[in-house]
Amino acid sequence: MKALIKKDNLLYYIVAIILVGLLLFGTFYDLEISKKIVTEPNPFNIFFESFGWIVGYSFVPFLSCLFFFKRTKSRPLAYLYLIIGNIIGILGYTLTLKNGIDYLVEKNVMKEINIFLIALIGLILTLITYFIGYYNRRHYNKMVALTFITLALFITYLIGVELILKPLFSRTRFDDMNGVYDSFTNWYIRGNGGSSFPSGHTALSAIILFICCLPDIFKNMKINKKVLYIISLLYIALMAFARIQIGRHFLSDVVFSIIYMHLGFLIIVKSKAYKKYVLYKNGDI
Repeated sequence: MKALIKKDNLLYYIVAIILVGLLLFGTFYDLEISKKIVTEPNPFNIFFESFGWIVGYSFVPFLSCLFFFKRTKSRPLAYLYLIIGNIIGILGYTLTLKNGIDYLVEKNVMKEINIFLIALIGLILTLITYFIGYYNRRHYNKMVALTFITLALFITYLIGVELILKPLFSRTRFDDMNGVYDSFTNWYIRGNGGSSFPSGHTALSAIILFICCLPDIFKNMKINKKVLYIISLLYIALMAFARIQIGRHFLSDVVFSIIYMHLGFLIIVKSKAYKKYVLYKNGDI
């Protein structure tokens, strides 16, 4: 990442300026923007509300792989790790899918699906994870790196957004106002018990920034880091727009989440641990 910042300072500066500009713009025009952009639920915003945040749980398959292929000479321990890996995979996939399906049921897009069927899909995805991990088992350190990067980003989202900022600001959502805007507050003012600021979905989608680390982890990877960064930005932007369009968030809600997760990502990739175990680590653990 250090190399990425050195080579692409201009890109980062442009993105930073745009984000700060959008946050300032939203500070003054949040309500007016939402009045013009918000529409009825459509396939685009329903999809992102239901499943666009799944990338945020990417640590689940990585963590499963760690336990699947944890090296030990003890056969009982090897079986135990395999069991733990399966539990993490099945529970993680099942709960993630159920959460998304619940959104679709709430929007009357589909009928409720039996939890056992969802668990079966979770089992299938866990098996797929196992076989993908099997072909990469010699690169255990790479799975360790992916796990800790995505898990660190998830914890950044969970603690900062869900446990601290949302309860602290308590901003009322646009769609909860039902056309009466007396309860509207700017993002920097404590609200009336809502959970609009900052956007959790957008913060979760920003975990996709981890793909920018792939060339550092997989040394022979040919794709340019700048390309990966632009791909991640496009995905995050789609999520952010979908959240505004469906009326769940204001512009400043989603932009603040993007800025916050960028800062968290930069702290991770500039840490001593990242430099030691990702940038300068050769071979496998």
